[in-house]
Amino acid sequence: MKTEELSIEKIMRELHRVIDPEYGYSIVDLGLIYGVEVDEKQVSIEFTLTHEGCPYGPMIEDSIFFVLKDLTDKTIFPRLVWEPAWDPLLMSDEIKLEMGFPV
Repeated sequence: MKTEELSIEKIMRELHRVIDPEYGYSIVDLGLIYGVEVDEKQVSIEFTLTHEGCPYGPMIEDSIFFVLKDLTDKTIFPRLVWEPAWDPLLMSDEIKLEMGFPV
């Protein structure tokens, strides 16, 4: 059993390793993570995709499991949500600049 404190910050650092195959940036930097909650039994991750027709949802969900599985013995529960709809304004300023969006 893992005994180290599991913080939301640590989870978010690990989620930076999950890369959206369509854009080549982390799901955190793209603003696809809507929420992280940790309780006694599970780690819940609310995430979205850039559009509803995106074929990479299962791949991203698997990657979330992969990067978090060694952090905890808790159940990892990624949940794909569509509300609110993703908006490029949710991206990090660095990514917005790289993609030509105003900051």
